[in-house]
Amino acid sequence: MLKHCLLILLFILVVLGCSQPKKHQRNQVKFTTYITPEGLKQFQLSQLLPTNKKQGSSHRGRGGNKGGGRNHNERPDRKKQKSNGEREQRLIQVVEEHIKETAYCHEGYSVSDQYVENGSMILNGLCHEKASKDDWLKFSQQ
Repeated sequence: MLKHCLLILLFILVVLGCSQPKKHQRNQVKFTTYITPEGLKQFQLSQLLPTNKKQGSSHRGRGGNKGGGRNHNERPDRKKQKSNGEREQRLIQVVEEHIKETAYCHEGYSVSDQYVENGSMILNGLCHEKASKDDWLKFSQQ
């Protein structure tokens, strides 16, 4: 009897453990809207950056390279710039998806600021139009 109870308890724990969302999947993207008292429509999108468990370069030293480590150091920089550009492009795509889903900016938007903070890439923007009465009702209480 005790064996059956333990098996049932183990089964319940496994089911509960599998049904919980993983930490890295929760809150990866957050889209926040703000309407100023003057009617300016602002927004912020923050997206968690993927954690890179691999630290440092994949090169294992400078052995065999004459002329120092110049080429050794340039390659990771180019790769980093490319990945940052790809992240920025992906962030813009995510912003545009959220703006389309929410119908927040009807006449386009401008990016006012973009930066990385606390493991998240953050983009601040401003809609080209002022808030309508419908915008005030829909977005001012978020």
